[in-house]
Amino acid sequence: MKSKFFIFLLLATFSFSFADKLIVKKDGNCTYVQEEKFMLAEGENVIGPINLLPIINTRFLRVSLKDGYLVSYVINNYSKNWKENLKGKTVSVEGEGRFIVGRVVDIQGDNILINTSKGLVITTFPKFPGKISLKGKFSETFSPTVNLKIYSKNIGEKIIKIIYPVKGIIYKIHYLAYKNKLTPYFVIKNNTPIDFNDIDLVIKGKLFTKVIKNFSIPAYSQRVIRADLKHSEYEEGLLFRYKNDSIQYIKVYRK
Repeated sequence: MKSKFFIFLLLATFSFSFADKLIVKKDGNCTYVQEEKFMLAEGENVIGPINLLPIINTRFLRVSLKDGYLVSYVINNYSKNWKENLKGKTVSVEGEGRFIVGRVVDIQGDNILINTSKGLVITTFPKFPGKISLKGKFSETFSPTVNLKIYSKNIGEKIIKIIYPVKGIIYKIHYLAYKNKLTPYFVIKNNTPIDFNDIDLVIKGKLFTKVIKNFSIPAYSQRVIRADLKHSEYEEGLLFRYKNDSIQYIKVYRK
């Protein structure tokens, strides 16, 4: 990873994959299942630090592995407010006719106080195409890390699953009515700075559970996927209808 990266739209993207799983529910309560592989000795093992997603929604997590169990863990650099982790870091703010370099002293709302070589400067967080450049690794700045104490019943390479709630990903269902045919679509919204690449997406609705393998979605984007749903699995959503070269939509409810 480069020693310097750029934060677009306030944050840089952070890519995750490695057979991980994202479980999405309509109420916005999502779960991430992160897989890590380690060589373990028989007995107690201390492993880490392991980077977690910066959108983790609690300090509580669950660990699962074959022929072993979690003894204890320690989470570091945990903050639900990512801006707090910028304090004390050296940044450069560019765009909108400005270029400011210095150490972050404080953050108040949309304003950032920077100690520069010419004194203290107060400016606003830039909006695209403005950017903030930060020296250091993204994972060290924004991601919490966890150190695990694991008991293994035997020696060998094992996959450890770290399971924890995350926020910022939602799904909705839209229906397209065309030529007397109704087709459902999943609309997946990623309102986070995370690029999800080649993960398993599990969509848990009220009447169905669907798994999409090798799913990818960029940060701050949405993806529309045709939904393989039976009529009995339909739930509330928006119905779109094309009529006279225009689009009409209404909210539909399940009886």
